[in-house]
Amino acid sequence: MGTVSIVGSFSRNLDEAIYDFTNREIALVAFDVCLSESDRHRILGIMRMLKPIPILLFSEDSKITSIAKMYEAGATMCLCPLRSFDELAIQIKALISLCTDIRNRQSNQQTLSFGTNLIIDPIKHHVFAKEIPVKLTRKEFDLLLCLAKHPGHVFTREQLYQQVWGTDYSYNVDDVVKTHIKTLRKKLSETEQDHIQNVWGVGYRFEPK
Repeated sequence: MGTVSIVGSFSRNLDEAIYDFTNREIALVAFDVCLSESDRHRILGIMRMLKPIPILLFSEDSKITSIAKMYEAGATMCLCPLRSFDELAIQIKALISLCTDIRNRQSNQQTLSFGTNLIIDPIKHHVFAKEIPVKLTRKEFDLLLCLAKHPGHVFTREQLYQQVWGTDYSYNVDDVVKTHIKTLRKKLSETEQDHIQNVWGVGYRFEPK
């Protein structure tokens, strides 16, 4: 039936492979297509459904139709034919590096949700308060995101300016931050939401409700 090899694990059959895949920390799956086409499509479909893990297939069949079917079934990359195990090791290393980088980037861009009161999508730059879209400028959005990422944390105006405006230094740091906070709170209050609190003599903090 063929062997399904998961990085860090070697399974003798499909059931073992799926069990290992589900219950272990897996970096990458690699297997040859000595599996029957139905078994291959079955395991690819199950793995693709369970986890966003790179799946590498290698085969002696270099027909474009066969390769296309492998990708359609869920393969991330196909080596057809596999010329050497050195090539396989290089491809594995490249795929793991790429996927690790993507996950690290995505972990810093996760959607923030405070029930239906407030949802912030960093990737699409969307904000919904009580399911109502809130239109924000780039700086207003960045300001809200900075505060919302650290609920309860008190930021000074200088700290917020450094986080949002960075090196675009202004001599009127207080006025710039106060003006943007005021506009941001007004836009949120229109949806009956006001998560930004003044901490007198210090700055501002975000309080989820």
